[in-house]
Amino acid sequence: LHKRYMKRLEEVVTYLQQELQQIQQCRAKEYISWPWVCAKVMRILCEYPSGVTRAILLSELHQALQANSWRTKGATFLRDGHTGHKRVEVASVLDYRSIAFNDVLDVTVTQCYDIPGTTTKLVHLTDSTDTDGSRGIEMCLHKKFYEKLEDLMSYPVRITCNRLVPALGTPNSSLLRLLPSEHLVIVLPARGKCNLEDRFVPINFVDQGTIHEPGCYVNNVIAEVAKIGTEEVVHCFDGTSFKRLVVQLKDAASVLTPLVLWDSYIGFVRLFQEGDVLYLEKPYAKPSANGSFCLEYGPGTVIYMKPFQPEHEMVCTQQSHKAVSVPVTLDGKLDFSTYLYQLHIQEVVPNLINVTLMSFCTCISEREFFSTGGGGCSSERFTLKLADSSTSINVVVEDPTHKVFKTLHANQCLVLEGLSTCAGDDGCTMMSCNIGTGGRVCNASCLPGRLLTPYVCDHKTLAEARISSDDLEFTTVATLVSWDTTSSPVQLHHSLCGHTGRKAGNMMTCEHCCTTEHVFLDQFQGTAASRDADSSMCANSDTDTGWVWMFSLVAIIEDKSEERLKMSFTSIAATSLLGCLPNYFADLCSDERVGILESTIGKDLLLCVSKMAGGFQVNLACIKP
Repeated sequence: LHKRYMKRLEEVVTYLQQELQQIQQCRAKEYISWPWVCAKVMRILCEYPSGVTRAILLSELHQALQANSWRTKGATFLRDGHTGHKRVEVASVLDYRSIAFNDVLDVTVTQCYDIPGTTTKLVHLTDSTDTDGSRGIEMCLHKKFYEKLEDLMSYPVRITCNRLVPALGTPNSSLLRLLPSEHLVIVLPARGKCNLEDRFVPINFVDQGTIHEPGCYVNNVIAEVAKIGTEEVVHCFDGTSFKRLVVQLKDAASVLTPLVLWDSYIGFVRLFQEGDVLYLEKPYAKPSANGSFCLEYGPGTVIYMKPFQPEHEMVCTQQSHKAVSVPVTLDGKLDFSTYLYQLHIQEVVPNLINVTLMSFCTCISEREFFSTGGGGCSSERFTLKLADSSTSINVVVEDPTHKVFKTLHANQCLVLEGLSTCAGDDGCTMMSCNIGTGGRVCNASCLPGRLLTPYVCDHKTLAEARISSDDLEFTTVATLVSWDTTSSPVQLHHSLCGHTGRKAGNMMTCEHCCTTEHVFLDQFQGTAASRDADSSMCANSDTDTGWVWMFSLVAIIEDKSEERLKMSFTSIAATSLLGCLPNYFADLCSDERVGILESTIGKDLLLCVSKMAGGFQVNLACIKP
């Protein structure tokens, strides 16, 4: 299948990627990935409903790059593969004279000295890549690390919770200095063994018999980070509240022990990730309710960390037949978040994560609701059948927000982010997208600013589109000749499956699901007698299994080639053209409805149209400026 509109979008994204590469003057294209550029373009077209120029597109993309890359090197400005937080260089801090509180510094301690007349120690920090140490910054060292100067000078350190202030009392008033931060870990070499490791024992060697309330310091322990939890609020009986985050540590036997971080200490999670090995010196231990114990970061605790270095695997691309390196996660999956090229469905294999696809939706299944814990319908699931120029695949979408399904129709171009794959029971590749965990479904056919951005459009005449077998979706400029008024312009649709229903009194029966539900009647005041009987039904659009008003409009469209075609409008397209929501339109009397429809007749329109079996579907429409 060859979709002309998708090809145009692909060409635009690829060209912008190449332009950014030249602007950034990067030495390797891996630094600016195709999925990142594609996602940004979709967001820009959504944020600019009146359209953008090519120059604005490039400017917005370049600013997005600068906002993320001025503090980092390599591919880390697109996604920091280690911590998921922004990594900072000392040189960048000095150039921009700023650093965010949550930024992470990876530095080397080159010198340590006292402030004259005080006992306060200063350390000189430089980037590990700064071989001559010409650009560095001073930091007041936290007192708990005074006894660790030898280790600080021997190994790199990672710091967060930074505060930058002018260095007062120095001849140069423009100098900057970092205030003391307790959020510091000493980074050990990822490979090999260090001498200080002999001071630590596995976490299962801790003598639980010595741990009593209210807690005590225990031996230095070693453990691997198994899982990093989420921040939560704990309310106490005296009315106070505390923030808490639990990091699960595991020993060689995979026995879990919680490391509890309270309030300000939660910032430590920015300094390590799952898979890293932590060496905890003087951790604070407290007995737990299950008869075991938990660890806490105490005032005397110091953390050494041996980072997890993911393995990389070479993947051969279909386009260039070149091998591209992608990281491998702890569970053996390939991370495609920084993949250089566009990925096609034919290249999709099991055990991939963070995949981005630009494809054509040919079919949408019904929704099914399920509970994710806590009872009730808290999430929904449906299946999209996607196709591109290579082949097709089914994608299962889980959406706890209940917002995606109602924005989609068949025969539309979609951009999906955060996809993951696995092997099915039949040997085929299964693909899923979880909106609640970072997945995203962008309907490229309904982006507000797309029609008014000529750079991403390739307008066709109706005559060309009708006889072409390639243009399954196209954009055009045409005139609205008339509306088909033989059927009601708005209808109640079953929100579960999207089909219409039959009315019998206050009951509605879905023609597809054959389910019957009660629909509430709204008693109108004043002009109620002049309103249509059907418009007095009000559907609750907030319920998962209720009924919602949707436009059901058909129009005759003609363009400069004098070709006339009958086209059906999706509810989104009709709403954007008429400037009226379907439930408000349903409450209008007949004369008011006719007035709104006639106001668009004879106007030149910009249309995004899909070919369907037996007709044409308008996905997005607006009046040509």
